Amino acid sequence: GVVTGVSAGTATIYAIASNGVKAQVTVTVNAATIPVQLIAVNPSQLTLTVGEKQQVTTTVYPANATDQALNWVSSNSTIASVGQDGTITALAAGDATVTVYNIASGVTASVAVTVTAKPVVETTVKMERLYNPNSGEHLFSSDQNEIEVLTKGGWRDEGYAWTSPTGGTPVYRVYNPNTGDHHYTLDLNELKSLTDAGWRNE
Repeated sequence: GVVTGVSAGTATIYAIASNGVKAQVTVTVNAATIPVQLIAVNPSQLTLTVGEKQQVTTTVYPANATDQALNWVSSNSTIASVGQDGTITALAAGDATVTVYNIASGVTASVAVTVTAKPVVETTVKMERLYNPNSGEHLFSSDQNEIEVLTKGGWRDEGYAWTSPTGGTPVYRVYNPNTGDHHYTLDLNELKSLTDAGWRNE
């Protein structure tokens, strides 16, 4: 009377006694569950720059595992977030671990993620030095229109002086209309004092 499941499906088993009495039982055989044993990820280590994305591919073993559903999670979603398709997005500089797991089997795999900051691209402008042979003054400018006007007015363009960054702390150029002098300063207090005294902020 031992019943052995052979394949998935439903069967009715009958028992007939020697006196002709019958009994029956309906048996349902479920398919065997094949658990996930391994999840392989590619790549297993990933370096991204802030703003970049990359999808991680997975392979489940054995290939005929019954429940192959996968979920993704990040150890630090402020550094690297992950979608349920395995796409990792770099959000901020730092390190995070992205884990993919199969709930049914408890098998996991992980991706070590390093996020680097975007490189700072510093733009620069070319500063030219001009000389006034009448006053002996030197003036620095990156404005080609100003340079053209001054050279037409008798200033001598002495060419390239240095390259100045367009970012960072600004340098203010002020002009004294009484003496014709130019002055350069980083100090906002000094700038205010000079402009209050009649200097012109250029």
